[in-house]
Amino acid sequence: MVSPSGLPLVAAVIVNWNGGDLVRECVRSLVASTYPALQLIVVDNGSTDGSPQQIERAFPFVKLVLNGENLGYAEGANRGIHHALRGGASAVLIMNNDLTVDRRAVAELVSILRTQPDVGIVGAKIYRADDPSRLYCVWEELRYNHVLTRARGEYELDRGQYDGIQDVDCVCGAAMMVRREVFQDIGLFDPTYFAYQEQVDFCQRARQRGIRIVFVPRAKVWHHGEFSLRSREALHIKTYLLRRNSVLFMRRHGTWRTWPKFLLWVLASVVVALFTELGRGRPRFFVARIRGFLHGFMNKPVDGKLLFGK
Repeated sequence: MVSPSGLPLVAAVIVNWNGGDLVRECVRSLVASTYPALQLIVVDNGSTDGSPQQIERAFPFVKLVLNGENLGYAEGANRGIHHALRGGASAVLIMNNDLTVDRRAVAELVSILRTQPDVGIVGAKIYRADDPSRLYCVWEELRYNHVLTRARGEYELDRGQYDGIQDVDCVCGAAMMVRREVFQDIGLFDPTYFAYQEQVDFCQRARQRGIRIVFVPRAKVWHHGEFSLRSREALHIKTYLLRRNSVLFMRRHGTWRTWPKFLLWVLASVVVALFTELGRGRPRFFVARIRGFLHGFMNKPVDGKLLFGK
């Protein structure tokens, strides 16, 4: 859909779970965007910190989708995408709740989609909010290791080494814009991933359909670092989900060429963790890795209530 401004309508979907002040800062940064045809949608996954009510009071123009429970990042994003597409959005920007977005970021992403019709997915250059001179992630390389990908640029000083527009395997899932037609072609995120690696699966399906995925360095955002996953318990959950979902991805996309490499990585990571995690007195992290791999091979679904509570 073309907006009254003559520009394509873009919907920004923020998936929130107990985002506190950071989700409001995220919305505030989008409100300041230079791109005029921008609709804001916040999908709340059963937050208990009052953040959805605070968003409603501070930003009454934001579309608030209340799920009532933690459905996971993938399904939370899907709920927002459904609203965006029904509202006529030409593209959807899917975002974590702990980002601060540069004023020109949305316009830079849209520019690539408008000028290169064979590009279906674009991603931003993501910096660390606690050290803005350092990168958090620029794109992800599919390496078929124990967590599937390598985040390019992670913790590097930004010296301009990633200043070129580039086709990539996968954009960073914290801030990715997807053309409407891509969803119509390949569907939405796979909710069985719950959280983590859903964007890797999505980008892989897109690439299999010949859809280009492009990193856009002039679109800049700052990542505050998984605000909802800062407790030790939550880090156990992340460790578990990354391993489970890596196996899930391989069950769906692995080949006779990639499976041996992946299995060697799994074996090596377990052996290393046996010494590092147990040697540091962190047996629960070791158990989380093992359970993650096993549950992936067993194709065991994730129960969000057991992981996070309501």
